[in-house]
Amino acid sequence: MDSINIEEVIDEIINGMSLREAGRKYQIDRESLKDKCMEYFKTNPEKLASFEQAIKNNKVNSTAISIPDETLKSICIDLCDKKDNIRAIATRMKVDEDTLKEKLFQFLSKPEHLVLARKYIAYQATLHPDYSHINFKALIVEMIKNNMSQSQIAEEYGIPVRTIGREIEKLKKEEGYEKLYDICKEYSYRKMKRKPFTEFEQLLMQAVVEEYSDEGPILVDGGMDKRRMQYEKAKKNIELADNIQGTEKDKADALGISVSTLRRNKIFVAKYEKEQEISDNKQK
Repeated sequence: MDSINIEEVIDEIINGMSLREAGRKYQIDRESLKDKCMEYFKTNPEKLASFEQAIKNNKVNSTAISIPDETLKSICIDLCDKKDNIRAIATRMKVDEDTLKEKLFQFLSKPEHLVLARKYIAYQATLHPDYSHINFKALIVEMIKNNMSQSQIAEEYGIPVRTIGREIEKLKKEEGYEKLYDICKEYSYRKMKRKPFTEFEQLLMQAVVEEYSDEGPILVDGGMDKRRMQYEKAKKNIELADNIQGTEKDKADALGISVSTLRRNKIFVAKYEKEQEISDNKQK
């Protein structure tokens, strides 16, 4: 990263290259590249306004892109059958690769496309055997909300039951997810013993699970580090919250998330940035 001529990168972005494209070209994740650009502007502010406008224009263009469902279905089938690859498709369509992935994930997240989503997950598993393309927290929340067992959710998404079990165990040591872990264990025990929850217990359980309902989509980009992606999402929530007047509940309500989610975001961001600081110091 230190060998990059950041001024040249900034010029490329001002001239139309997206941060994602620049990140791929120079093999840096998007947020790190943006941080490096902003560091440069502290002593060289002349092009800052043009840079920020270019970033804004790129976001508007990405959002405005519309791809018909039939096209996305065809793309997904070709990918699963290994007749094509996402980069080649994006190039032919003249669409940013990550934008195309986002549109594809949105399409596959719809309940009516579950069969195709399962096929896509199986295809991604051949590329990412660690199932880094699955947001397991969102999957676990869906499992409980839909009153499914680990075996049932595993079969529905084509994921090994033991993999889901391991992901549930990880919640035990993750700050902010202790309650979700406890519910998972009790839920699993009740399923195994065929001991149903009372109506009151179900209401209490769903109230707790609702605190985790904004964990994002189940399908994610397996090519991107999941913790980095989680950091970006949490960081964005915190930045938006800082610009909202009122109590923590007012801020959470405005963002459409729970207070506990906002609190977990802050814990995660602080922990992640501390880890990055330690890592950076080791590399110096």
